[in-house]
Amino acid sequence: MTLVAVPMDESPRTHYYTLSWWILFLSMGSLIEAMVLIVFIANLADLVGGKLPFREVLSLVLLLLLIVPTGAIALIAPFATKIVLSPQGIEYRTLAYVFRSGWGDLVNVGFRHMGRPGRSLVLKSQKAEVVLRQWAYLLPGDIRRHALRRGIPISWFGSDKGRQLLSDLREMAPHLNV
Repeated sequence: MTLVAVPMDESPRTHYYTLSWWILFLSMGSLIEAMVLIVFIANLADLVGGKLPFREVLSLVLLLLLIVPTGAIALIAPFATKIVLSPQGIEYRTLAYVFRSGWGDLVNVGFRHMGRPGRSLVLKSQKAEVVLRQWAYLLPGDIRRHALRRGIPISWFGSDKGRQLLSDLREMAPHLNV
C-alpha cells in the first residue's frame, strides 16, 4: 500500500480546461451554430413559401437534429468538463460520466496519444468508479470500459497551461511523480 500525503482540511479544488481548450471548444461550437443558423435563414423564405423540394426539407431537418446538438455539446463541454481534487481522491467529470478514484489507486502512465486531441499526461486507476450520466445510457458502446481505458488526460486542465493542476497533484499525490 502506497502512503499518500494529502492535506486533510482542504476544500475540493476544481480545475477546468486550459484557456486554449476553452477557445477551441467555444469557437468550434459558435462556428457550427452560426453555420446552421445561416443555412436555415437562407432557406427560410423558400421553406415557409413551400418552394423547397422534400429532399431539401429533409436535409434541413437532419441538419437541425444532428448538427445543432454537436455545436451545443462543444459550447457546453468547457463548463461541464472538469477535474475535482479532494482529500479523498480525484474526480474527472465529463458530459457522459464521472470517473472517481482514490489517491492510492492512481497511477501515472505518462504521455499517451489521445486520438485527434493529441497527447496528454494520463492518470489511470483499475479501482476507479465510473458513474454514467442519465442520458449516457442511450449511447452505444461500453462507456465505463472506455473511461477506464482512457483515464484522465490531466494535461488539458488547470490554469496557466496546467501548472496549477500539476502543483496540486504534486501536493496531494506525490507518488504520481507529475
